[in-house]
Amino acid sequence: MLMAMRSEYSWLAEPLLALEGALPRRFFGCDAVYVRGRLLLVLSDGDEPWNGAMFPVERVNHKAILERWPQLREHPVLPKWLYLSATNEQFELLARALVREIATGNPLFGVATVPKKRASGGARAASKKARRGRANADAAAAQKTDKSAIPPHLRD
Repeated sequence: MLMAMRSEYSWLAEPLLALEGALPRRFFGCDAVYVRGRLLLVLSDGDEPWNGAMFPVERVNHKAILERWPQLREHPVLPKWLYLSATNEQFELLARALVREIATGNPLFGVATVPKKRASGGARAASKKARRGRANADAAAAQKTDKSAIPPHLRD
């Protein structure tokens, strides 16, 4: 079952959600759309600069996209992404057109994501395991140091 998107602008995601492999997710309090492992769209209805549509784009593609879509700006907090503020007078028209273009498979849009590995037993168990590993490494280092202090003829 797909998660319900919460943003006031969630209607913008419909063309992307219709694609095979589309996955809506919450992303730091925003609505995000992933398609086949690529983050393509993030929607937020908070205060500026979190009010509108964010388009995750690799920096190498910024120039080409900005030439075609000069109304976009680099996001002031996440400059790797391009941003269309909902305060733009043509927000609905531009956002719909951009999402339609992304839905056609324009490879300039989106960033590949790496699935996070989940630690068995949760983060707390992973943290405990890491501390135990550091303690074992420290003990092994101490043993090496101690052995080097023993004269060679008295070692094992």
